[in-house]
Amino acid sequence: MAPRIDDDVFPLPPIDSKFGRPFLVAGDAATMLVDTPEACKLMVYLTTPELHMVAAGRGGFISPQKQVPLDAYPDIVSQNIAQMLLDAEVIRFDASDMMPGFVGAGTFWEGMVDFAKGKSTEAVTAEIDESWP
Repeated sequence: MAPRIDDDVFPLPPIDSKFGRPFLVAGDAATMLVDTPEACKLMVYLTTPELHMVAAGRGGFISPQKQVPLDAYPDIVSQNIAQMLLDAEVIRFDASDMMPGFVGAGTFWEGMVDFAKGKSTEAVTAEIDESWP
């Protein structure tokens, strides 16, 4: 489905200008478990701009590769997001991406919602800490 013409995106304003304009990202990690020539070739291929251009063209993927041109993306919204990533002064991963699923998508997520609703930092972090294996 193509985005409506009035759909757009914008970066969130920085919390404090001394930290620049941060950009929150998620990412996938590839791990080579067996050191073979084929596995090494695959790991190299996964980093190529050519592969990222194909993935970008399919939609739903914003490449960290600076060599991927904006016109590789299928729509203006994706192009705008890619441009914001290119322009970002600070890039950080969402902490929940590095947590076990039941924490990152479970107690951490619920805790952040509770925090936004006014629950204390101490109570939220204690509940998240208690959920770790």
